[in-house]
Amino acid sequence: MTGSDEASGARGGSIRVIAPWFIGLGILVFSANLRGAIVGVSPLIEIIREDNHYTAATVGLLTTIPVLCFGLFSPLVPELARRIGIERSIFAALGALILGILLRLLPDSFSLFFGTFIIGAAIAVGNVLLPSLIKRDFPTRVGLMTGLYTMTLSAGAGLAASVVVPLVDATGWGWREILALMAIPAAVAAALWIPQI
Repeated sequence: MTGSDEASGARGGSIRVIAPWFIGLGILVFSANLRGAIVGVSPLIEIIREDNHYTAATVGLLTTIPVLCFGLFSPLVPELARRIGIERSIFAALGALILGILLRLLPDSFSLFFGTFIIGAAIAVGNVLLPSLIKRDFPTRVGLMTGLYTMTLSAGAGLAASVVVPLVDATGWGWREILALMAIPAAVAAALWIPQI
């Protein structure tokens, strides 16, 4: 049972129990989204540069923004979780991740860079809170869950990096539309977190 469930039970008089496997599924699906929206840009970087007439320094900034966000936002995440709870913080991060991904659909440079900034901030929340949630909700299976978390994180990154260029070639879509497809698995992860908030 999560902390938010306990609070809900205390307020409403009934306690809602979420199965551990469902919590674990939510963790793993979110972890699969923790790198894709970032690493999926790299194989398309030359297309993005030519399409927007960016300099090498500009596209370098595009790939650096998420890393800067990790350093900027990670120290703030524990306070966010303390104020609104881990589950709500994770759900908010997933909402921000979807927003950032969809912002990159808009045909202007500001939306591309601001969307990337939001993506970096959202992923920073997941980077900090998912390992903490594993330790809290799976105290006797920390090693197993951490291994699965790491595996799905890496698999999600590898899949995103490997499919974006073939999808551009196969569909004839632009890079913005292909990158926007990453909102779909993020939306699935958000849907899995709804019962926990």
